[in-house]
Amino acid sequence: MKLLILSDVHGNLAALDAVLAAEPAFDRVVFLGDAVDYGPDPSACLRRLTELDPVWVRGNHDNAVARGVDCACSEATRALSVASRPFTRSVLSPAELEFLGRLPTEATFTLGGLTFYATHASPRDNLFEYASPEDDPESWVEAMNVAPGDPDVILVGHTHVPYVKELGRRTVANPGSVGQPRDGDPRASYAVWVDGRLELKRVAHDLADTVSRLKGTGLAPDIVAALARILESGRLP
Repeated sequence: MKLLILSDVHGNLAALDAVLAAEPAFDRVVFLGDAVDYGPDPSACLRRLTELDPVWVRGNHDNAVARGVDCACSEATRALSVASRPFTRSVLSPAELEFLGRLPTEATFTLGGLTFYATHASPRDNLFEYASPEDDPESWVEAMNVAPGDPDVILVGHTHVPYVKELGRRTVANPGSVGQPRDGDPRASYAVWVDGRLELKRVAHDLADTVSRLKGTGLAPDIVAALARILESGRLP
C-alpha cells in the first residue's frame, strides 16, 4: 500500500505536476492544506488536487482566502500573503472558495492496519501553530501528544520544513512544501508511505515557469521579486 503525502502547494502548478509525474502510482493521497496563496495558479492546483480525491484538510492560507480573514502566518511572509490574496480570490470561483472554507481542519483514516491523523499545523492548533522538533522540541512533543484517537502516524505541514521523527510508538512526519520549500532546497518536497515505511522525497520543477506566471498575475514587481527569491533559494527572506 502506498500513500502519497502532500502539503503546501501554494498555487505552484509546475511543482505539483512535477511531483505527480515522479509518483504516477499510489493507492491514496493525503493533502495537508494550503493549496492556494502566493502562487500564480490557485484554481488549476485546486482542480488537480480534486482529481486525486485526497484526504484533505484546510490550511491557514486556504482559510484566509476562503473566509477573508488573517492567515496568521509568519512575519517574514505576511506582507506577501496579504498582497497576493486579492489575486487569488479574484481567480477562484465562488464554488471553489466555498469548498476551501468548508474543508475540515483535521482528519483520521486507516491504511495498512495503521491509524493516521492529519492536520495542517499541529494537533494542538490545527491552523496556526508552527511546531518544530528542531526549534522547540519540548513544545513540539506537547503539541503532538494531544493528537486525538491515539494514532500510529501523525501527519502535519505548515512549516514548509520536512522531517520524520519517532515519538514513542508513533511516527510524526512533515512532508515539507510542494510549492514553496523553506529548508534551503528549492525542489518540491513531499513524502510517501509504503508498507509501513515513510520516506521524504524531492523533485526538481520548472522554477522559471512559475516565476514567469507570477509576473503575469498583476502583482507588484517587488512582490513578484520577493516571491521569486523564496522559490529560487528555498528560504525565507
